[in-house]
Amino acid sequence: MLELIPGAASDPVQVRLFHKKLSHMPHCIALSYEWGSPTRDFPILCNGRTLMVTESLVTALRRLRTFHGSNGCLDPDEFMITNRTLFWVDAISINQEDLDERSQQVPLMSSVYKNAAMVIVWLGDELSGTATKEAWDLMAPLSDRVEDFDRFLDGENNERYENFEVQPGLVLDDLSEHKAWDGIMDLFASRTVFMRLWTFQEVGLVQSTAIMVLCGGDQSSFEVGS
Repeated sequence: MLELIPGAASDPVQVRLFHKKLSHMPHCIALSYEWGSPTRDFPILCNGRTLMVTESLVTALRRLRTFHGSNGCLDPDEFMITNRTLFWVDAISINQEDLDERSQQVPLMSSVYKNAAMVIVWLGDELSGTATKEAWDLMAPLSDRVEDFDRFLDGENNERYENFEVQPGLVLDDLSEHKAWDGIMDLFASRTVFMRLWTFQEVGLVQSTAIMVLCGGDQSSFEVGS
């Protein structure tokens, strides 16, 4: 497990690595992301030594670092991390150069995501030319009303389903005409992260914990019941 050291946007990413037992996962945040290019061309500092990681991971760590309380986040209701916040990140927590360690640790990954205090899903940076902020703003009320939608998914309630109010002035039947709908489609259809089986397995394993989805500077959070 690792701690993410605070720093300015231009500072190199630095982490401290600790050996912890799997039973410590309820106190740890697990990161779910797509490696992207397998080439590890981007240096970070791990326990003071250079460690090469992928572009996707270094971008995710830089984004996570913005949540450090020392970076000026003063709102107690906002998600914040400290020097003591522990993360589990596969490319760092598992020694990728040690085949024996990888063979031992990979089968434990299901327990990691199942027992983590929170799972953060990194989608990557915003796509140029897409209305990512508007898409997030529309998805937030949709995610808040999932349980309500479930109650209307039968023949008797079909009309109520179509006229269900997602937000003031917008009913579900008109959702595809909303200006942010194309942004939602671009957000999900254009990202290979959603073609990665592990993405669904990692999120699907979550129990009684929070999930935060990050895309560039935007975010959306929701709770998962037991």
